[in-house]
Amino acid sequence: MTAEDWKRLAELYSAAMERTKELRPAFITEACGGDEAMKSELQRLLDATEADEGFLDRPLSVIAEILPEIASRGQALQPGDLLCGRFEVIRFIACGGMGEVYEAFDRLLGEPAAIKTIRSQIATHEGIVEQFKQEVRRARAIRSEHVCPVYDVFREERPGGPLIFLSMQLLEGETLAERLRREGALPKGEALKVLREIAKGLDAAHAEGVVHGDLKPGNVMLAKTKTGALAASITDFGLARQAGAPGEPPADSIMRAGTPAYMAPEQLEGAPPARASDIYAFGLMAFEMVTGLPPAVLEPKEGAGTRRSGEPLSPKSVSAALPKRWDGVFARCLSAKPERRYGSAGAFVDALEGPKRGRLGGIGGFALVLAAVAVAVWLLARPGPSPPGPSPPANSLAVLAFRLLGGAEESNYFSEAFTEELTHTLGSLRNLRVVGPESALRFKALSLPANEIGRQLGVRYLLSGSIRRTDAKLRVLIRLIRAPDGFQVWAGEYERDEKGLFELRHEISRDVAGTLGVTLAGMQTANSGSTKDLQAQDLYWMGRYYWRQRTDSAVRLSLEYFEQATARDPSFAAGWTGLADAYSVIAERNMIPPAESLAKAAQAAAKAVALAPDLADGWVSMGQVASLYHRDFAEAERCFRRALQINPRLATAHQWYSYMLVKQRRFTESIDHARRAVAGEPFSLPANINLAVVLYYARLDDEALQQCRKLIEMDPASFTSRLVTAQILARRGQTPAAFSEMEKLRENASEHPLVVRFWAELYAIAGRRREAEEALTRLILLRSRGRVPAAYVASVWGMLGNRDKAFEWLETAYREHDGLVSIVHVAPGFDSIRSDPRYPALLERIGITAGKKPDSVQLQ
Repeated sequence: MTAEDWKRLAELYSAAMERTKELRPAFITEACGGDEAMKSELQRLLDATEADEGFLDRPLSVIAEILPEIASRGQALQPGDLLCGRFEVIRFIACGGMGEVYEAFDRLLGEPAAIKTIRSQIATHEGIVEQFKQEVRRARAIRSEHVCPVYDVFREERPGGPLIFLSMQLLEGETLAERLRREGALPKGEALKVLREIAKGLDAAHAEGVVHGDLKPGNVMLAKTKTGALAASITDFGLARQAGAPGEPPADSIMRAGTPAYMAPEQLEGAPPARASDIYAFGLMAFEMVTGLPPAVLEPKEGAGTRRSGEPLSPKSVSAALPKRWDGVFARCLSAKPERRYGSAGAFVDALEGPKRGRLGGIGGFALVLAAVAVAVWLLARPGPSPPGPSPPANSLAVLAFRLLGGAEESNYFSEAFTEELTHTLGSLRNLRVVGPESALRFKALSLPANEIGRQLGVRYLLSGSIRRTDAKLRVLIRLIRAPDGFQVWAGEYERDEKGLFELRHEISRDVAGTLGVTLAGMQTANSGSTKDLQAQDLYWMGRYYWRQRTDSAVRLSLEYFEQATARDPSFAAGWTGLADAYSVIAERNMIPPAESLAKAAQAAAKAVALAPDLADGWVSMGQVASLYHRDFAEAERCFRRALQINPRLATAHQWYSYMLVKQRRFTESIDHARRAVAGEPFSLPANINLAVVLYYARLDDEALQQCRKLIEMDPASFTSRLVTAQILARRGQTPAAFSEMEKLRENASEHPLVVRFWAELYAIAGRRREAEEALTRLILLRSRGRVPAAYVASVWGMLGNRDKAFEWLETAYREHDGLVSIVHVAPGFDSIRSDPRYPALLERIGITAGKKPDSVQLQ
């Protein structure tokens, strides 16, 4: 076929798919006329597509005989049904071979959700129910905005039998399959954007050792983001499989994973899904997106299941508008040999996009070499997010994330928890410097060369290993690596009952200390704040796992798990600390009115300290509550100092103590503790953001800008650094540069209350009062919908010079227990009100002494 023939075939295919099955024959006859070859090829594509259409999951071989019965039944749920006393069904969305998908309202979390049922006829098969559980575990392990989050699996007893269902994020939009069916090939630029987003999600899954197994356009949603833009999100990890997981049944023992039209040649021959087969399916999706033709065009005439072993069809031969070099890119991605394919989805998209051409595009080879050398020198010389430290301390260590083995617990929450607990135990040794868990957990085992991980974390030794958890038994394998040369200094193997987890951590710590010649001085001798209830312990670890993610929905989930943990064991002090931390974050974000959430945080923190007076984390929570809720800075300082007395290296204690000190203009002390927090957790975003904010409040602009640049390198999506940068630039009179920084936030965070507030303040600084007032109006409108602290509005009025309005809103913030009211003494938005006679009385009410002079810089 010629390129023109392929183009016509794509148009006819798209038009036919828009019609019902009943109308297609007449359309095909009329559209193809006497062209029998075109008619035959079009019919073949439609037949192949129809064979794979309409299923949320592929049918399981063990239930194939009951599918006709399933298909004849109506919907299992109706609008208004309440599941598990929590999920109210709103509407039916879709039906498939495994079950149905509904929109629901989660009454517990107060937000929409999607629920995916498993039919009662299928639920009697234990292997299939277990597969649903695995879907939850595997999906939880994947952290990407381009993977649909799966939250939990539920069971409800109903008159017709048990109902098993998953809860997951509700995505508003359409599937990629629906989009392709409606519009055909996507424009090149849009196709590359969608492919890049899918690649990010797929690579995130592969980084966790999870393969999808059924990647196809029907399992990709083009969903609306908060800004209204569309973004791709991979769904349906029900066919997901842990790559290389031992002990799992063969692929065909439960189901034949995948959709034949999108399966790699080795899968069609019976091989289990693997990363390479996901890459192949991704290549087929890409081909369909840029040509408008389904994968069936790549099949020999015999049909699916006999994938051609030669070179795949050239995209250029289908569409003359596509780059010729794409032929080679697709040939590699769709190679019949798995080892020849791209190693990652991102690498495939990189190859499609081609080299990034800038000002070097037209210069000669020698100049390119010189440019490459210059870039390399810059990369080596530039300040990065890691402490370079050519000679790390001799007794310095990082515990890398342990790999969890075994098919029953693919979720990585347990391995993260074990890694964190072991880090804390080793960190209690006075003569051993141990990097905090939040930074070390960024590295999945030896994901980079040992010397590079050691350089980035500033340590000499790396502790890496694996853990297997089966039948309440633990088997741990450990390696101690010397980072500079990768030499294995020591290895150990441990087998223990799960109830002996505390003793196991201590035994490992003693062995590591002995190998390094470090004394045991300072090591914990009691398991302060712990529980003997293994289920409560698991619930707590799940809570911490979600709490670290810091998204609103994850924090709500962490709260639920902490509540369950403390309900099971009311004497579990660490569980109460988790509860206090969750409520503190919820108060900070105004997710629940601060007066209510901080009161609950105060109760939980007090309970934790009463149960375990030697639990440093409990005292940190008490300090936060004293500062934010009680506005008792003397008590807060006592709590933070007590926490640091118990654990002098606790990064969160230094971080929150620093933030309390800056409110009182004790800048030198505040910056010192902020830097200590970053030294203990060099990759912690909260610790690094705190340092930037403290320097900003201290008016140390050059240092604040340097810290913001470091933050942007660590996390380009973090907008706090750009907000601070914009304010400093505006304060210096560099208004165009300030607005340029703010413009970078328009796409992803334009309606975030903090961003709207900073827009208003920036307009005020620039003298653009009308635009500042418009932004202020938008901020007040957002507040009417909840989630905007009154102190934000007060700050903007202060920037606009309206003292009366500023004090009016500060009074509201005080009544609402808005924790941000306590930054009034340092925040630039309140510079204009500090000479007002009402100001000293306000400071006294919030616990700050008006006569206290700044110890490093003079503010207005």
